Amino acid sequence: MVPNVYDAPELELLFLSNDLHYRLATPTGGDVLVDAAPVVIDEVPELGVLRRFKSAFSPTTGVPVEKHHVPRVTLRVSDVQNSTLFFIDRAAKLPGNGCSPRSTVVSPDGRVIGHLTNDHYRRLEMLNGPVDSDGMTLIGGGGQLRDAGGGVLGSIAMRADWTSAAVQALEDGGETDIDTMRIIGADGTVWGRSRGVHSRLYFTGDVPRRHKALIAAQLIASGMDERLQAVSGGASYRAPEPLGLGSTPYPGYESIHADYMRYQEEYIAWHKKDMGRRAGS
Repeated sequence: MVPNVYDAPELELLFLSNDLHYRLATPTGGDVLVDAAPVVIDEVPELGVLRRFKSAFSPTTGVPVEKHHVPRVTLRVSDVQNSTLFFIDRAAKLPGNGCSPRSTVVSPDGRVIGHLTNDHYRRLEMLNGPVDSDGMTLIGGGGQLRDAGGGVLGSIAMRADWTSAAVQALEDGGETDIDTMRIIGADGTVWGRSRGVHSRLYFTGDVPRRHKALIAAQLIASGMDERLQAVSGGASYRAPEPLGLGSTPYPGYESIHADYMRYQEEYIAWHKKDMGRRAGS
C-alpha cells in the first residue's frame, strides 16, 4: 500500500542535502510520505528598496535576524507518485521583524487551505511563560494553525526545560518521555506531540483529515524557519539562491501575502516605538 501522509500516525521531518529540500517519513518504518522542494525563491532587494525599513529595527534587540530581509520562498509538496499535494508559501520577512513570517498553505488550484502564523505582538514575549507541574516553562502563542479566513483552528505550545542538562540533552537529539511541543485544537484537544527533538511528531487520537495538511506543512515550515530564521552562535545569515524568478506556481500567487505584508509593516513600526519606550523606562 502506498504510504499516505493523511493516514500516518507519526511524522518525521528529514533535512535533505539540497538547500531547502525536505522529506516527511514515518519514524519507525522509514516510509517516505512526501517530498518538499522550492519552486520559487525571490531575490533579495537592493539596499535602496529596503532603505525605508532601515530605521525600523534596533540593533539592541538581541535578535540578529531582525537586520535581514529574508526572501519569499515557495515549496511544492508532492506525494510518492510526484503529484502535487499543496504549496507552502512563506512570505518575505522585512528588516525590523524578528518573528517568523506567515506561511500560507495553498492547493494546486490556488485555493487557500490555511495559514501557519503567529501573533507578532506577543511572539517575543513568550520566553517568560508560566511553569507547569512538570517544571516545564510553557511558551504559548508562538504558532497558530488558521483556516483560509484567518480563524484559529489550533495552536502550537512549546514546553521547555531551561536547565543546562535538559538543554544539552535536546542538543544531542535525545528523546524524553515529556512532551516538548504540542499541537492543540481550538477546543483543547491535543492533536499531536513531540518528545525531545521537534522533528518527530506523534498524532494523538483522531485528527480531522482536513487539518492534517496544515500540521504536515507546519512541520516542514519549521525546517524552513531553522534554515532561514535562526541565526545563532556567531553564524552569519546566508540568503538562499534565487530560483524560478517570475514563476507563478498557482493561481493568485502574486497577491496572496498582500494583507500579511501590511500587517508586518504595521508591526515593525509598533516594535520600533515599543523598543524606544522600553529603552527610556
